[in-house]
Amino acid sequence: MTTAAQIAAAYPNAQTVAPALVELGRQIDADPAWIANVIQWESRWKPDARNRATDASGLLQWMPDTARRLGTTTAKIRAMTAAHQMRYIAAYFRPFAGRLRSPVDAYMAVFYPAAVGKGPGYRFPARVTAQNPGIRTAADYARKADAVARLQGADGPPSSWSGMLARLGLDRVGVSQAPPAGPPADNLPAASPGDSLSPSSAPWALVGAAGLLFLSGILIFRRLRGG
Repeated sequence: MTTAAQIAAAYPNAQTVAPALVELGRQIDADPAWIANVIQWESRWKPDARNRATDASGLLQWMPDTARRLGTTTAKIRAMTAAHQMRYIAAYFRPFAGRLRSPVDAYMAVFYPAAVGKGPGYRFPARVTAQNPGIRTAADYARKADAVARLQGADGPPSSWSGMLARLGLDRVGVSQAPPAGPPADNLPAASPGDSLSPSSAPWALVGAAGLLFLSGILIFRRLRGG
C-alpha cells in the first residue's frame, strides 16, 4: 500500500493529511494513492478550489447537494483547511468500503458513483457524455485524470492477491530496477539497487509466492470444512 511519505513526496500540499489518507485507505480497503490522485484531478490539492459554474468546492469539488448531505455547505468547505476537509472526505468514501477495486472505481466514486464496480468499459448515459465532451466511458475519464496523477498505486486493493503481492514486493518479480526517488517510506532504510529482485532470483521468489497461495488455500479449505 502507498505510504504517507510517498503521498507527501508526490503532493507537497498533502503533507498534513497524508497519514489520514493512509488510514482512510486501510478503512475502506483501497490504496490511498487512488484517493490522492482523485483529489489531484478534482482540485489540484487546493482546499478553496471552486467551480463558479456549478459551485462545486473543496478538495473533492463537492456539489452543493453533496455538501448538504455531509452536513455542511460549499461556502464552509472553501473556508476549511485540507486537514479539516479530511473528515468530510472520509465520510464521503466510507460508504464505498470494499467496493473500490481499481483506480477507475476511485475516480467514479466522485464523478459518477453508479459506475463504481462496472469496469473501465462502462458507458455513461447520453446526458453525461453531452456535458463532458470526449468522455464516453469510465476509461475515457480515467485517462484524463491519470494525465495529472503523480502516484502509482497497487494494481489491486490491499486485500486482493495483487495488492498482497505488491506489499510483499513480488509484483515486480524478474524486473531489476533502481529504487524510486524520494524519501524512504515509514522511516525504513532506503532501498538500494541490490534490493530489487533480479531475473536470477525470480524463480525462487515465484516459488515462495506459490507456497503462500497454496498454504492460504489450505487454511481457507480447513475453515470451510470447520476444521
